[in-house]
Amino acid sequence: MQQRRHQVKWHWVKGHANNQWNERADRLAAGQIPRQPLPLDDTVALHIFTAVSYAGKTRHGAWAALLRYGDHVKSLSGRVNETSSNRLHIQAAVAGLEAVKRPLPIHIYTTSDYLKDGATRWVKGWVAQNWQTKEGKPVSHRDLWEIVSQLCQQYHIKWHVVDKEAAPTEMTQVKQLAQEAAR
Repeated sequence: MQQRRHQVKWHWVKGHANNQWNERADRLAAGQIPRQPLPLDDTVALHIFTAVSYAGKTRHGAWAALLRYGDHVKSLSGRVNETSSNRLHIQAAVAGLEAVKRPLPIHIYTTSDYLKDGATRWVKGWVAQNWQTKEGKPVSHRDLWEIVSQLCQQYHIKWHVVDKEAAPTEMTQVKQLAQEAAR
């Protein structure tokens, strides 16, 4: 039996640049990574749930944060014009963290990999590179990332990306808050 050979041409595609096939491959790959159970029953920690509602065509949207400590719940939200979804995610986290009254362990729940990766992996490099990306460009949303960097030094924060299909009830609540604020 004769083997067939294929001619393969490789093309580099910048990640997260709205290439539909790259985005799909990323979702498929990420979907195969087993996620750790969320620490929703951690009674000594403050839990901050974040969400956004964004209309890309109009560049208007809203962010929301729901803080839960024991039986105490506080919600925050805000509407923003001329913004981006990524900026709204950062704003939700900043608002939640700025509402913290005392040093507690904190769990932040988000649907944004951008927010989690920025806070846990990229921000230290940006600070070291004087707020420049690896490509030498200014960091987007620097004003908010500087606040995130400062707050991460103040508190012991664990970041969790929530699967939209298996979201806890608080994520549904905070998403509704963001949608209401966007109207």
